[in-house]
Amino acid sequence: MGWVHEDPDADLYDHEGYAVAVLADGTEPEPIQVPLTNGDAAPNSAWWLYHGRDGRPLAAGVKAACACGWRAKEIHPVYFDDHEMTDGFEYNDGPYWNWAREHIASLLGTAMPPELSDALDTVAEHVKQLAVERPLVVLATVARMEALVAAYAPTAGATARAKDVTWDRIGKVLGTTRQAAYQRFRKYTEAARTDDGLPIHIGGCTYQFAAHNDRCGCAGLNDEGQPTVSVVRAADVEHARHA
Repeated sequence: MGWVHEDPDADLYDHEGYAVAVLADGTEPEPIQVPLTNGDAAPNSAWWLYHGRDGRPLAAGVKAACACGWRAKEIHPVYFDDHEMTDGFEYNDGPYWNWAREHIASLLGTAMPPELSDALDTVAEHVKQLAVERPLVVLATVARMEALVAAYAPTAGATARAKDVTWDRIGKVLGTTRQAAYQRFRKYTEAARTDDGLPIHIGGCTYQFAAHNDRCGCAGLNDEGQPTVSVVRAADVEHARHA
């Protein structure tokens, strides 16, 4: 069995991933006829079958593949005595990493542009090298990164919700839970209105908005856009704390 993305909202069950053997010339070998218990034979392309013995081709490496026909460009070392090291699933590395980060991420709409991914890798490498040698430089770098997150994460979260991305999907992209994503971004999302047409801001609101209208709705919403707490008015004491 290969790798399967198990998010039911994504509907990617036809994109099972696996590692395939690559020969020295860069091509994939033909399937091998493997004997079955009933005396018949069936074609099999498992990478570990290409060990160079009994007349079989010898794999020079492996790369990621998908049932849909997609193939990764990057070739990784093959370790016939270590399947986990070869396919990379247990280490989030190797062919598995290519399948998840390049192919599946692209289908999910979460794939980074190559230049952004490369830039982040460069920053990570510099931070790793300077953490001990020049800790103040690393702290200054972290401060700038945190400022970027504070400036743009709310917009990204609110925009994702406006495009009907579920809280569960947002949580998975962030490597966290649905509830954690909801708690983080709900106050930046405007997803419903009061009976008289005034916006309900999830979690909190801007005092400026309330002051201009003399009233505002502040409520948490569920995924159906229904309030989970009562609506409060601008004159309420609790609302004044948003000022």
